[in-house]
Amino acid sequence: MKKTYASCILSCFLISILLSGCAALPEKKPEAIEKKEAKPPYKEPVYTKEQKETLDIFTQILEIYESAESRQAAAQEAEVLYTRIITEYPDTPLAQESYWKLIEMSVRDYSPPDFEKAEAYYNEFMTKYPSSVLKNAVDQTLITKYVRHARWERLLKFCTPPFMEFKDEGKEPTPQVVFMYSEANYRLGNIIEAEEGYKAAMELYPTLSYGKRAKKRLEEIKQKEEKQ
Repeated sequence: MKKTYASCILSCFLISILLSGCAALPEKKPEAIEKKEAKPPYKEPVYTKEQKETLDIFTQILEIYESAESRQAAAQEAEVLYTRIITEYPDTPLAQESYWKLIEMSVRDYSPPDFEKAEAYYNEFMTKYPSSVLKNAVDQTLITKYVRHARWERLLKFCTPPFMEFKDEGKEPTPQVVFMYSEANYRLGNIIEAEEGYKAAMELYPTLSYGKRAKKRLEEIKQKEEKQ
C-alpha cells in the first residue's frame, strides 16, 4: 500500500497541542532596538489512557494498509481493529472516525462494494452519534458511491427521509441530498417526483452547482415532453 494513503488517514487523528503563552515584550524606548518575541518551548502532547490505546490500535491499522497485498485484504483486517475502537472506546473521538472509515472501506475497498455492510455501519453510527460533525462527510461518502455504481434504488432510499423532512417540516437538507433525491427519481423514471426535487434544488440553491444542474435537468425534461 502507498504510504501517502496511510499518511492521509493519520492526519485525521492528530490531536491539537496547546502551547504556553508567549513572554511579553518590553516597553519600547526611544531609539532602542526592538527585541524579537521569544518562541515558547515545544511541549509533548498529553494523551489520556484511552487516547493512547486507540492510537496504538490505529498504528496497527496503518501497518496493515502499508503491507497488505490488496485493499480488500487490508480492509478485512482493519475492520477487526476499527470494530475494537467503536466497541471498547465509544466515547473517544476516534470512535466516530472509525465508523466513517468502516463505511468508506466497505464501499471502496471491497469488490464489488459491500453496500449492505456500509449501510449497517451507517445506521449504527447515526444511532450512537445523531449530531456528529462527521455526518455530512459520511453522507457524501455513501452518496458518491451510489452514483458511481448506479445504485439508484439505494440512493433514493437514502435521500428520501431528509427530503420528506424538508417537505413536511421545513428542515433544509444539504444541496447534494436535494439534487440526488431528484436524480435518483429521474433515473428510475419517477419524473413527477424528480421535477419536484429539481425545482426545490433550483429555488434553494440557484447559485450553487447543484441548483444550476437542477435547472438544466428541468429543461431537458421539458424538451423531451415537447417532443412526445
